[in-house]
Amino acid sequence: MPMPKVSKFELYNDGGFVCDIHAIYTDDNGIQHEACNHENFPIAQSRTMDLQAKCEGIFPGATAQLKVWIALGKDNTYAQVFQFDPHGPTQKFKISGATLNNSIQYLGPA
Repeated sequence: MPMPKVSKFELYNDGGFVCDIHAIYTDDNGIQHEACNHENFPIAQSRTMDLQAKCEGIFPGATAQLKVWIALGKDNTYAQVFQFDPHGPTQKFKISGATLNNSIQYLGPA
């Protein structure tokens, strides 16, 4: 089964913390990197991360995962791996819980 495609990650914060979207991705040498969106945001807000703009060296076909940075808490990486496509959909997620006990819910493509 092929990996779902992604051009952007969108995250809604439904948790009791401040967070930011990060992406774990591979470059054309197969080396894994982490990029951050640099747009921390509180509960009841959402942000979108454009992977092409924020992930240096990402290329069509590279793998990408959503990671959520939690201020003063436990970061969380969503297990599903996506395939980067600059013309692909925005993949939407929601995070909820507390700083040390949070969970990510996949909402699907936009």
